[in-house]
Amino acid sequence: MFWIMISILLIFTSLYLSKNLFGTYSTPLSLFLLSWNGLFILSNLKLVNYYDISTKASSLIILFSVVFFLGSITIAMYFNKVKNSICRSVIENQNKFSNTNFEGIEKYITIAVVFSCVSLVLYLVEIYFLIGLRNAIFMNPYQFRSYGAELNKLFSYMMITFSIGGSVLTGIIIARGRKFKFRYLLLLLPSLFRAVLTGERIMIIYSILSFIIPLLVIRLRINKRYTKKIKNTLIISIIILTLLFIYVGKSRDQYASSSVYVTSLYPSIAKVYVYTTGSFVAFSEWLQTWDGKLNYGANTFTPVFSVLYNLGVINNKSINLQTVGILEFINIPFKFNVYTFLKDIINDFGYLGLTVYGWLLGLISSYVFYKVNLKTNSSLFFDLWLVIITFYLTFGFIASISTFSSLWYGYIFAFLVLLLTNKKIKIRS
Repeated sequence: MFWIMISILLIFTSLYLSKNLFGTYSTPLSLFLLSWNGLFILSNLKLVNYYDISTKASSLIILFSVVFFLGSITIAMYFNKVKNSICRSVIENQNKFSNTNFEGIEKYITIAVVFSCVSLVLYLVEIYFLIGLRNAIFMNPYQFRSYGAELNKLFSYMMITFSIGGSVLTGIIIARGRKFKFRYLLLLLPSLFRAVLTGERIMIIYSILSFIIPLLVIRLRINKRYTKKIKNTLIISIIILTLLFIYVGKSRDQYASSSVYVTSLYPSIAKVYVYTTGSFVAFSEWLQTWDGKLNYGANTFTPVFSVLYNLGVINNKSINLQTVGILEFINIPFKFNVYTFLKDIINDFGYLGLTVYGWLLGLISSYVFYKVNLKTNSSLFFDLWLVIITFYLTFGFIASISTFSSLWYGYIFAFLVLLLTNKKIKIRS
């Protein structure tokens, strides 16, 4: 009960200060503490037969919340009269971006749609010749994964890269006043097919959230109220995400029973509950087995270290890259293999590093948030950074999104599009 009360206090304090210091409830500070501490509360309710979360683990979870909170508030104190600055820039930013020429970006989004769909077709053709489409559709998803090594990874990476990159660009331009076009929905097809075939929900979640998050963290900065159209788009996107999550979960239930949870909850609800809260329990169990060895960033930034290793810049003597990024199953008491992003942070930087990392993350996220709202800001690069950081924070209850190379490729694609169209985006006075 003590940890629940502390979490509730942090959530309401973050909402109060976000409104009073930044002029809106929708900030990286409030969104992170709502998802992080909110799900921590749900985990402590033990609606399934979880092990208890240890005092040590609970202390670290709350410590990270507090130092992140302090980092965020530091920025608010540094920029004097933040709320007034933002309020004054709201109308100016709205006028500036509503008159911006986004045709160049929209062309690249269309290219992303085409390439993601072509990659999907090539992926399905390969499956057809390997095992047959009908067999793949009705096959046990866990069995289908065994064929993954025989499939060309290029098509899979292309699907995910263009799907996620196109989704985040779509979310940004809609948040900045562009109209939603139905062809953009095709960006979700590759992740959807992959989820149905493999039972992996992670990429469809990434694709939809990459679209939703810009609507949450950008639109409110340039217009105090969502238009009815944006509200409906946001609500529909969340509903689609929930239904897809439940659907894929049900298809997996045919082959993996949820009875091990020992709960009175409806099976589909139990699956969602475990998916969103089990990582806190797994983190607690992992802490008891951690040997104290540090990997100095290799877990948090796995793709970067893999590139450095392949280039010969680093070796395996000090950091065992063969084990980095491998999420082994642990009992909570049933098998589970995600541990929140605290596992990666502690594994890389230790307990002191966790404190510094949390404070810096709060500092940086609120700084980028502030830059997005500066009346002198007309760069979409800050929008992209704000989306990436907010995604990293709000998804931290599962794992570090920075460990997934496919996400890096998607965001690099989005960055390159903004770079290529930067000179073509003219602000009309």
